[in-house]
Amino acid sequence: MLKRIGVVFIIGGLALAAPAAPAVAAVPQGLEYVALGDSYSAGFGLLPLVPGSPDGCYRAENNYPHRIAEELGFELTDVTCSGAVTANIDLTGQVTMNGVGPLPLQGDALSETTDIVTLTIGGNDLDFATVAEKCIRLAPDEGPLGTPGFDNCRDYYNPLPDVDLLIDDLDWTVIPALDRVYAYIAQKAPNAKVFVLGYPTIAPDAATAPHGCFSSPIGENWPNPPYPQDTVPYGTEDLWYLHHIENQLDKAIQAHARAHGFTYVNTWTGTAENTLCAGEHSGIFGIGFTDDPSDGQPLPIPDIYVKLGALHPNEKGVDTLATAAAAAIAAHADFADAPPTLPATGPQPGMTIGLGAALVGLGLVVLGVLRRRAPRPADLR
Repeated sequence: MLKRIGVVFIIGGLALAAPAAPAVAAVPQGLEYVALGDSYSAGFGLLPLVPGSPDGCYRAENNYPHRIAEELGFELTDVTCSGAVTANIDLTGQVTMNGVGPLPLQGDALSETTDIVTLTIGGNDLDFATVAEKCIRLAPDEGPLGTPGFDNCRDYYNPLPDVDLLIDDLDWTVIPALDRVYAYIAQKAPNAKVFVLGYPTIAPDAATAPHGCFSSPIGENWPNPPYPQDTVPYGTEDLWYLHHIENQLDKAIQAHARAHGFTYVNTWTGTAENTLCAGEHSGIFGIGFTDDPSDGQPLPIPDIYVKLGALHPNEKGVDTLATAAAAAIAAHADFADAPPTLPATGPQPGMTIGLGAALVGLGLVVLGVLRRRAPRPADLR
């Protein structure tokens, strides 16, 4: 029986090796890749940072642009920067969170030789970070800190029936800005394939978290450490409202990116089960505090800092973004039907697994032969 199993492993191992080689090889290596965008592109909250990148951009070595470039063999120019708005791509140089700048326009990195562009932008044009700050509460039975006198954020941003101030801002400010910057990218990089990533699901909807998942950002020893980490200081209604607004933003990004002929990468659907309320399965950093100024941003309270990365993708979340974007690039019509070309050196992952399985199978064959020659002991159970 062991001999038979060994043969199966050898055949199965070789079968695993054969199709894995061209899995991502249809995309030519060495393409010029420019990464644009805000903190979701930059990898805000992840460490280590890219050496020499502008102070306050928080551009991480393991952000999704670097992951894509490594996986597909692209030549990356990463000009992403936390806090960026659409205008920092085409109109005005950004001053970073730490006061560095103005930086060159992100769009200066684009040219006629650019082959691939990725972009996540628009959240700061809607000022989503300020919205999230206004919704924070210290206890589930208290109102949001940033909207005193209101029971929840929705009431604050909906002062009249059928009026939502954020949706109005999306329609009249953010969408025109997206259209302007998309047209600019198309003009600056006319030969590039542009992939626009939507934002992942940060807050859950009512179906996923009908009772929310409030946890207080205030520890027992406040304002002294240890400080709570990855907290969700939002009431149930606040979470649902944040979900709704972000969903409307993503829908606008999707529609207008496609209208400009760009490929939209949906990261919303694939992260619905990895929101702030998903516990250990969450792909989003919650809100935490620190007394280390190098790992946070200052508060009005002395010597206490909001930990970097709050409400941004953690390692799991960035992995989801990178996987979705790399798959979209590989599936692009210009690549999908191209004849595969193997990397110049190094084994393919599938070949490594297949070879390992084959060696295991060979070992089982040898073991089977030896066991047939040796006396059989009683079975151990």
